[in-house]
Amino acid sequence: MSIGKLRKTAVLLFLAAAFPRGLFPGDIDWISAHNKVYRYPERDFSRVGSDPGKEEYYKAAVYLLTAGKESKAAGFFRKILELSEDSPEGLWGVGELKRRERLTEESIEILDSVLGLNPSFVPAKISRAYIYFEEGSYGEAISLVSEVLEEEDNTDTANLIRAHLIAGGAMGMQARDSFFIGKISRGLAARRHLAEAGKIDPDFPEFLFARGSYYLEAPRIAGGDIEKARKYLMRALEKLPGSADIHARLAQLYLKKGETDKYYEYLERALEIDPRNTLAEKLREAGEALYE
Repeated sequence: MSIGKLRKTAVLLFLAAAFPRGLFPGDIDWISAHNKVYRYPERDFSRVGSDPGKEEYYKAAVYLLTAGKESKAAGFFRKILELSEDSPEGLWGVGELKRRERLTEESIEILDSVLGLNPSFVPAKISRAYIYFEEGSYGEAISLVSEVLEEEDNTDTANLIRAHLIAGGAMGMQARDSFFIGKISRGLAARRHLAEAGKIDPDFPEFLFARGSYYLEAPRIAGGDIEKARKYLMRALEKLPGSADIHARLAQLYLKKGETDKYYEYLERALEIDPRNTLAEKLREAGEALYE
């Protein structure tokens, strides 16, 4: 590494320590940006002004990510990095987009770099926790989101909800793989986190998806209910009609019910949206094995 790059890294590390919320002087107020997108879902933040700054670009990018319009979001994240190549917000955006593209190794490298320079930047923690969850590293996912939950004042509402959902989902998976006592204790902890997320916003699309998934996968003795699952998943789909995950979960539901036409309908739509969707691929294999 050159002397110039070493000096730049040293400055960034100093700034990260001096400003723990991730608000470098003159930088993006990311908490405010995320909260504005969350509070005004009907507003199109992608319509930026004639002379936008980094924060306006960032709100536009977060809005487009929330709407599932990744390719358009990428353009705004590039604009942020053109203005500031070391922007943690811009770098996080690239890492999150790569996560969604299933370019996991590249995503991890970027997200770990962002967290190394700015350990309190919650969006990067949430993205990294999702990867841990997807890899089956449930303890690591819980550890990371626990840091978010311990400092609720230093995050935005949507990512606070996501932290509860990731914690609940990871504990639920640990419960599944535990012995009897572990199943009970971790299962109860998972339900508590799900309930906390619902208290914050019972209409949050990701909460509706998580709630529906819980009812679908939980055994009846633990509250499993396929009709409640369908209700929650359909409500989630109304809010995020372009979500491959929701379509895949509905395909799973109808496979479980034995309604093959609807199973294929939702499965095909999930794979049309995201041909590499992990759940959809597993369900396609399950359906082929069942109906061949």
